[in-house]
Amino acid sequence: MITYGPAFWFWFLVIVGAIAFAALPTIIAMLRRTGDLTTIIAFNIIGCATLVGWPVALVLACIWPKQAPDDELWM
Repeated sequence: MITYGPAFWFWFLVIVGAIAFAALPTIIAMLRRTGDLTTIIAFNIIGCATLVGWPVALVLACIWPKQAPDDELWM
């Protein structure tokens, strides 16, 4: 008898990995606390659909300046 149990977990991990890879620019921007997160998310969404803007979103997430902490804004 043939069982298809491992195939389910394989494809589940492939899909979860692909989603995590596609969301990588957004995750990096969130961890770095960049100044304009919505711009990077927009580039990421559009970039994943076109496959051209995704590298742009990744570069923006890595080089965009970090947001100043709240206590520095009032000085």
